[in-house]
Amino acid sequence: MADPIIKAAKSILDAQLFGIMSPVSTAVEYETTPTGVKIKTPVPTVRLKRRVEPHDNLIGLCTTVGDQLTFLVKSGRDGVPEVLSLDADGRTEEIAVEVIECGEVTFLAELTERIRPVQGGYSIGNRRFDNAGTLGAWVKIANEHDGHTGWIGLSNNHVFAGYDGAGQIDDNIVQPGVIDGADEAVGRLVYGHPINIEGTNVIDFAYCTPLSTNLMTPEIHEVGPVRGIIEPDRDMDVEKVGRTTGRTTGCILATDATIEVSDPSLDKTVTFTHQISMDCEIRCGDSGSILLEQGTGMMVGLCFAGGDFQFFANHVAFLFEIPDLPPEALVDITGGLTGLSPLLQLQPS
Repeated sequence: MADPIIKAAKSILDAQLFGIMSPVSTAVEYETTPTGVKIKTPVPTVRLKRRVEPHDNLIGLCTTVGDQLTFLVKSGRDGVPEVLSLDADGRTEEIAVEVIECGEVTFLAELTERIRPVQGGYSIGNRRFDNAGTLGAWVKIANEHDGHTGWIGLSNNHVFAGYDGAGQIDDNIVQPGVIDGADEAVGRLVYGHPINIEGTNVIDFAYCTPLSTNLMTPEIHEVGPVRGIIEPDRDMDVEKVGRTTGRTTGCILATDATIEVSDPSLDKTVTFTHQISMDCEIRCGDSGSILLEQGTGMMVGLCFAGGDFQFFANHVAFLFEIPDLPPEALVDITGGLTGLSPLLQLQPS
């Protein structure tokens, strides 16, 4: 269970620095032991003794291994205190603050050639846009959604639909993407999860349907098909296959990152919460690649943004909790995760 003082401090800083208001905390939290017994733990009242002010260098916040409170910065340590002084139920707590340099974090498209059938990891995009991202993978939809059943191709909303309304349902999805010499439509845009430009977000997600199943394969280049889903955890070894950097590996550093992502097309930043922070490299054009637990084929998240040194993915759980799906479209195929109603039915291995 996370240190409640660190957890409370992060919530306070999320509100002060990024305007993110956390739900009202309960007076107690519960931890389930290996024997199944729930332990009741009081939640302390925590206050910062000195406010931390927003700074251009501060772009995010997370807790890393050992419940270390960590600021995500462009470079150096400007704007980051060495120590936070807290009042926790009337006693003073001093918490050391670490930093991780990320550079400027931007939305992230060299698997750029035409390939048939289309594999996960390769260049893809909307014919309207002079860009390219990555097809994460083709997977099976669980039941009818937007009038469709069958195979769908996963990627980011900013790859398939854009944030400014340029993308439209039924747009042609081409492989490779336009900047890589698009010559043939392979699918059509069916769903793009709305991005809240002014508020907060947890997923950057869209999918297409293939024009023909002969055009697709569930294989992700070099790693095979997605075999299920698994909850991300700090220190987990992960991998991805993307259009620009191909297959890369790394480690999850945090699973609760709040991050402001620059979008040059809108000349502003977009805020995401509850994100996976990692050192598994993704670069411009890798957006939409699926983050997998290394060597198992289990889906952990969906890559969408990166800086110079740190990289970010959506939690797989949030992809499987899309709120505007009708209840009859949902089934409980969760790869062992509890309490989720996923959109996708993954093919058996």
